[in-house]
Amino acid sequence: LVIGMMMVIEFINVRTGGLWSKKLQKSPIVQIIFSIIMGIIPGCLGTYTVVSLYVHRVLNFPALMAALITTTGDEAFFMFSLFPEKARTQPRHTSMLFWVSWISQDGIIKTDINAKISRIHWKHDTAKEYLDEKEIRRLERVEFTEYPDIQRAGLLSIYTGLRRSDILALDWKSVHINSKKRSYLDIIIHKTQAAVKLPLSPAAIELLGKPKKKGLVFPNLSGYKLSFYIPRLLKLAKIEKHITFHCFRHTLAMRLLDNRVDIYTIATLLGHKSVTSTQVYARLSPTQIREAVMKL
Repeated sequence: LVIGMMMVIEFINVRTGGLWSKKLQKSPIVQIIFSIIMGIIPGCLGTYTVVSLYVHRVLNFPALMAALITTTGDEAFFMFSLFPEKARTQPRHTSMLFWVSWISQDGIIKTDINAKISRIHWKHDTAKEYLDEKEIRRLERVEFTEYPDIQRAGLLSIYTGLRRSDILALDWKSVHINSKKRSYLDIIIHKTQAAVKLPLSPAAIELLGKPKKKGLVFPNLSGYKLSFYIPRLLKLAKIEKHITFHCFRHTLAMRLLDNRVDIYTIATLLGHKSVTSTQVYARLSPTQIREAVMKL
């Protein structure tokens, strides 16, 4: 296909006396814009055209890279067309490796190079930052008028242990508030795709307010806004620790552990598939360590 495109480009170049290629060569910015547009075209034709023009030295290297970066979205469309459920849950940074593995299993290529790549193993034993009770109270009392939903989302994560992705995807249809003793969230956890029912505490019910019939609980929030506004909220609450949104989830785990909740219940509430991920909190609780020493 590349050879065919090279022949077509050469033919056009001869017919036009090279005028169009000379104009394109004069402007690097136009080259990049042209390459991006070609990369957006579904299929490989646009990218092959850019490669052919690069071989002819009509396009520069940055333009070639722009086309290659733009066209990486094609494999997502390919996956969606073949197995939409699997493609929808596949992380973006591993989707290309998944695609390579899939075509090797289908016999399109003989060697699965994906199997030869060393995996990065997540270290669960790293220290996890969290808020203590005094800091939680300060976070609850502070008036964050700049963006109130940021404060509500953070506190809801502290009360329920929801990850950022689950907070952003939380729909009112998943919120069931009948009475304070029977209120819960019925959700599918984004990371593990596990269906869970999370009981709501009185504080969480009050935070959610009057339920709506449909729509997102936090329709105006995004990952960018959380990352941008959380440090401003913490600064206003005079919390000097390095706290990210995920630390709110750690906070719930530590509060439960300090209140003598067993590790299996904590694992269920956090949506962990195994208690292995939850056991790190047991090694981190300074309250229980201090109380154990005081008993001696």
